[in-house]
Amino acid sequence: MTYDEFRSQLKKKDLTQLYYFTGREDFLQVHSLSEAKNVLIEPSFEDFNYTAYIEQPTFEEADTFINAFPLMSERKLVVFNNCKLFHTSLPEKNKWEALFSSLPDYVVVLIRDTVSEKGKKGTTVEQIVKKMGTEVVCDYLEDSRLRPWLMKVAASFGKSLSDKDAYYIIKNLGQSMTLLRSEMEKICARAEEFVITREDIDSVIRNVLVESIFNLIDSVIYRRRDLAFDTLANLEKLKIEPVTIIPTFADQVLGIYKAKLMMTQKMSINEIKKTIHRNIFVADKMVQKASKITLNDLEVLISMLTDAEYKTKNGIGDAWTELYMIVAN
Repeated sequence: MTYDEFRSQLKKKDLTQLYYFTGREDFLQVHSLSEAKNVLIEPSFEDFNYTAYIEQPTFEEADTFINAFPLMSERKLVVFNNCKLFHTSLPEKNKWEALFSSLPDYVVVLIRDTVSEKGKKGTTVEQIVKKMGTEVVCDYLEDSRLRPWLMKVAASFGKSLSDKDAYYIIKNLGQSMTLLRSEMEKICARAEEFVITREDIDSVIRNVLVESIFNLIDSVIYRRRDLAFDTLANLEKLKIEPVTIIPTFADQVLGIYKAKLMMTQKMSINEIKKTIHRNIFVADKMVQKASKITLNDLEVLISMLTDAEYKTKNGIGDAWTELYMIVAN
């Protein structure tokens, strides 16, 4: 079942007893949990008909609430939000299995369990939930839906965002609604006028990429491929376009290279920071990196980044492959 299908069922109040949420879009998962409460639960009787667990409850606690009849309502709602119900650490697994196998008709149980156990197979509790429940897949939304949503987010902060600039933000940050909302809040706080400008946007969203690029440079300095691959994987997850990563990467490396050359000329740190023409945060970082990396490593990086940019611009190479090759070497 898609998020839209779940939403349609919710509007009709036509839900079955058990749902579990999967997919890359955490924002829609969390939104689904809160929307279910708004639609199904009468505020006056919330204490009797609704509970949300954000930590692992005891079986007795959950069982008692689930098996108590609703008050002045046909339904009651129980939410488990990252409570490690699917973990091997869950006590009394057999009782949880029995509970989820035969839920009362009046209850709706929503489970969101995104904290996985690496290298562990799904527990019997997870298997029962997947067998008895309905999967709701919350995946990234298309740009055509994200743009008006992002404009509404800006409006909620008293700002105006154009469709063109909404597209620009999504293109640079990716489709994660959690990230987009977080950065949109920062952009609105940064904007002094009612209409958000491209300068407002760039002053915020480039910081996400800039910090990640500094992490990539650290991986080169300390010979940490694991750090490099994790950083690139995170940028991929955020759906930041690789064609924007390569020039930013090159720009930072060139700044560090200039700082390194000036260090060899015995210039003071303050003089170097002024000469490389970057904001205070970036200039500090560049000087720090320059003191820890060799000129030879920087020259190799510049050569590889120049080659990668040429290949991607001319359709000769894949941008992500080029980036992974650079940090692997």
